[in-house]
Amino acid sequence: MLETDCTQPGVLKPIDKPVCFDTHGKFTSICYHFQSLLGFFLAHLLFFCQFYYIYLMITWPWNFGPSHILRSILFILLISYTAFYTVMERNTAFRGMYLGGRIRRAKAWNSVFSYFPVHMVLSDELIECARQQNISSNLVSTQSESAFPGLPADKNYLLGYHPHGLFTMGAAACFGTEAVGFSKVFPELRPWCAVHPNFFKFPLLREFALFMGLLGATYNEIRYRLDPKICGQKGNLVLVAVGGAAEMLETRPDRYTLYLKRRFGIFKLALQTGSSLIPCLSFGDTKLYNIIRSQKGTFMRKVEQLIHSWTDVPMVLFYANGLAPYRKPIYAVVGAPIPCERVSNPTREQVAEVKLKYVEALRKMFDRYKIYFDPDAGELEMV
Repeated sequence: MLETDCTQPGVLKPIDKPVCFDTHGKFTSICYHFQSLLGFFLAHLLFFCQFYYIYLMITWPWNFGPSHILRSILFILLISYTAFYTVMERNTAFRGMYLGGRIRRAKAWNSVFSYFPVHMVLSDELIECARQQNISSNLVSTQSESAFPGLPADKNYLLGYHPHGLFTMGAAACFGTEAVGFSKVFPELRPWCAVHPNFFKFPLLREFALFMGLLGATYNEIRYRLDPKICGQKGNLVLVAVGGAAEMLETRPDRYTLYLKRRFGIFKLALQTGSSLIPCLSFGDTKLYNIIRSQKGTFMRKVEQLIHSWTDVPMVLFYANGLAPYRKPIYAVVGAPIPCERVSNPTREQVAEVKLKYVEALRKMFDRYKIYFDPDAGELEMV
């Protein structure tokens, strides 16, 4: 962990360095490539299981012979499983059950994310916010992990993660797992990561997503975890990659492009639930892969658009070190919470005011920390 001088918050001296929490695993190139191959194999196996699942459903009544008994058992199990997750637990994705547990805390995540590695950086504004919440100055200035108790659990938090990148590796390491030690930095908060709703439409993949504490990135599911009057809880932190697929398609190693101009939903949701907004800016997520972009009007672009219309997931062709991404460090800078007073029906002016504060915080974080984590970065672009 790096040291910093917080005697004058808001003024960053040339000798100052941000407070940084790192992954704790040991990385070996062979280990990571083996894990990449294993993940590639398991992903394709899971993909094959989906098709075999459909095939078995269609062909079972017409199958006869010695294997019919085994197929019948599989058929009954699959029917039972389908009935369970479509009828008995049809609202589980909405509720976001099965938070955390052993999968989130698995030591394997430390080794995986140490490949880059991934760092969680506490901004000066966040530290000052903690100091204002009756945290003694001498504890904060020592900059030990135990000295920063995190944010209080008297409210819920909506964290916006930028930029999306191709796979939001920084978000997965810092908030989706314990690779960086989220529970040590924010001991009173429960993290929830919002992902594409299609994660919950496939058997097995849905269960993995639920055990990881993931939520569908829809209005109802996110509001359920943010509104204490609905879920009956405070201290939830919901991460949303605000730019989504549109921002993912703008991924370029040498640019920081945020898809924010048309985004108003999360700011309205923060006001409706009274949740504090936390800006989070990642340096390095866009440098992990090279994306192959098809030209407008070409056959490949038409295929991509067709797949996008069928699956609601953009098709992106990319490459790096074979199956593994480039080994580039990722720094996720966490900003200070922006308080939002609860308003049942916020006006456009109120939403615009909160959005303006959020965008200004992102710009200040980018200008302040790019000199440490990406000195060659240009300007922050909003589209």
